[in-house]
Amino acid sequence: MIETAKAVREKQMGLKRAVKRCCVPKTTLKRFIQSDQPPEKVVNTTIGRRHVLPSYLEESLVSYLLVMT
Repeated sequence: MIETAKAVREKQMGLKRAVKRCCVPKTTLKRFIQSDQPPEKVVNTTIGRRHVLPSYLEESLVSYLLVMT
């Protein structure tokens, strides 16, 4: 995905071809390309709402539920 975003930014590949290659929505890839940040950072960012529970609490809850079932 990072190489594809770089290729589209450098005009080596078109957007439609990149969408077919990565199997991602066109708007997602467009957002990656139009961002001012480097592709490595944009690809690794999360989108959407923040988690309600901290990760350590979520992991302990999952392990508890797996034991209980």
